[in-house]
Amino acid sequence: MKVKLLLIIILAAVVSFTGTKAEKNGRRYEMSAGAGVWSTGNVAFILGDVFLNAVNIAGAVNFEKHTASPVYHVSCKYFPRQRFGIGVTLAAGLEKATGKVENQNDGNLKRFYTNMALEPSYYYLNRRNFKLYVLFGAGILYLHQDYTPYNRDKKVQNLYTADFQFTPLGIKVGNTLGAYLEGGIGYKGIVSLGAFYRF
Repeated sequence: MKVKLLLIIILAAVVSFTGTKAEKNGRRYEMSAGAGVWSTGNVAFILGDVFLNAVNIAGAVNFEKHTASPVYHVSCKYFPRQRFGIGVTLAAGLEKATGKVENQNDGNLKRFYTNMALEPSYYYLNRRNFKLYVLFGAGILYLHQDYTPYNRDKKVQNLYTADFQFTPLGIKVGNTLGAYLEGGIGYKGIVSLGAFYRF
């Protein structure tokens, strides 16, 4: 809770400090929504739970048949200058796997995670209907996971950890309403796409 409050205070301070330099004309706010694949959590989950290890919740259980939903995300940003924006992004996803002990099915693992991050971005090419940008995000990941064995009690675990996003290449097409495509690494995924609305 303290971390979320700190992120909100930092965002408010940045917006108020830079707001006097904002353009008098133009669209300064942006809402966006999209989906990505192969987020940091997905990769660790599928490659053996290195990032947040399910061994803590299930004991000596091997996990197979990993599946992961796309990582869905929504953002709200403020642009005090034409090329610079800052905002908050929320991301969420769901992952599943089958637990096995000695090659026998033992139970099912489910993970639901949400992420809240502070996310500045910078347009290094800023045309009216075409933009190239870079962004970096840092925030908190909340993860709820439960393992339901077939013949034992369910085990539940809730975790908090830091997470990030680095996107060296983002592409936006459109002005008031448009679409974007991003390539990077982090909580949004290696590739993400979506739509935005500026006002």
